[in-house]
Amino acid sequence: MTTRTDTTKNSTKVTKEDVRTIVFTTDGKYAFAKDVTTGIQDNSYIEITSGLADSVKIITAPFSAISKKLKDSTLIQVVKKENLYKEK
Repeated sequence: MTTRTDTTKNSTKVTKEDVRTIVFTTDGKYAFAKDVTTGIQDNSYIEITSGLADSVKIITAPFSAISKKLKDSTLIQVVKKENLYKEK
């Protein structure tokens, strides 16, 4: 996910330092925003070239939650992918 500073409230230009590429990781209880560097990508995959250890757990879905609701240190509930969209 790429984030940008909200410039609608002021007239400053967005600089490269204002743009962050982040991945949300988890320890099973909380979500953590990690800055990453990306490489090649297609419609399905993005190569992460630096910023993550091999053994880290990545939050992958749902996109609406990742892009709009998650913040660093957000309390989360881990569910299996096949149960993600089931009605309760």
